[in-house]
Amino acid sequence: MSSLFLFSAVWFFAIWLGFNIFGAVTGPDGIDYGAHIGGFIAGLIIGYILKSKILEQNPIIRLLNQNEAQLNR
Repeated sequence: MSSLFLFSAVWFFAIWLGFNIFGAVTGPDGIDYGAHIGGFIAGLIIGYILKSKILEQNPIIRLLNQNEAQLNR
């Protein structure tokens, strides 16, 4: 697999957000890009609010979230 297509999640979502903003500005009516962007922002907020609760209830996820478990590329 070529390393050309390996993106971190942050870059993937930044590119996705850029496409949606571009589509909202230049795209035809009928596609609600605002709903896509709003859903993305709502998901970020809900994830941030629930992160500590999820980490408390799931020891495997808490373990994988530690710095020692992160892969260095």
